[in-house]
Amino acid sequence: MCAKQVEEMLKKAPELLEPITDLSVIEKHKELVDMLMTVVFPPASWDSDYSAAVSPFSYENFYTTPSYERLAPSGKQTPKANLDDFTMAYLKILYAYAFILRKFYGILLDIDYPIIRTTTDPETGVDFHFQTDVDPQFCHVKKVGESKPLIDEEKKYLLDNLTDLNVLMELIPPEHFEFHGFVAIHALDVTNQEALSAIKHDLIRFSDEIRWLAEETQNALPTAESRAESVCSARRSGVNSQFRCQKNRETLHFP
Repeated sequence: MCAKQVEEMLKKAPELLEPITDLSVIEKHKELVDMLMTVVFPPASWDSDYSAAVSPFSYENFYTTPSYERLAPSGKQTPKANLDDFTMAYLKILYAYAFILRKFYGILLDIDYPIIRTTTDPETGVDFHFQTDVDPQFCHVKKVGESKPLIDEEKKYLLDNLTDLNVLMELIPPEHFEFHGFVAIHALDVTNQEALSAIKHDLIRFSDEIRWLAEETQNALPTAESRAESVCSARRSGVNSQFRCQKNRETLHFP
């Protein structure tokens, strides 16, 4: 289908050209959305590419490849992450500020924190671990209203506290910015690495338990040796006493 035909179809679906807050709009125009998303997720790689399109800084997907849908069906519980809820929320906000800082303040905030999620493979029934690789090229941030520029002292203070959310939100209020578009995520299979890591962890724990048992055994040996020595001493004392009594009987003379 040529670009002219796609343009004509979009004119008949003006809802898709406006900010979408209701995902039912996507479902209503599913055929057209599927066609548009082939630019992001080529159909030729659907069988091996675990990918999805999600709202910015959320895990609510509105489009998935068949492989991703099989592992993490839409409408079901989000696969469990290796981070707690607090850390996950902290990272989402930090990622948002990384966008803002780069576009409006020329400051680079590099965040390299791997997020690994775990789900159950419906075909094998075993755990499937994947690391999410984020592609933000379809996400755009816009300034809302007027925000005051940062003075030199504030910039220095900000640079010294780039990962402090309190400082970021104080100097750059989040209500002055809006995010539009979507984020493409690609799930990278790390099941083998996670399995090896779990085995190493179990071996280290087993080694620690063996070491502890050896130390406890070693600490107990002197006590056991002391008790054995006491028993031997007691037995030797008993034998000597019996011997002396016997000798006494032999030397005593009764008329």
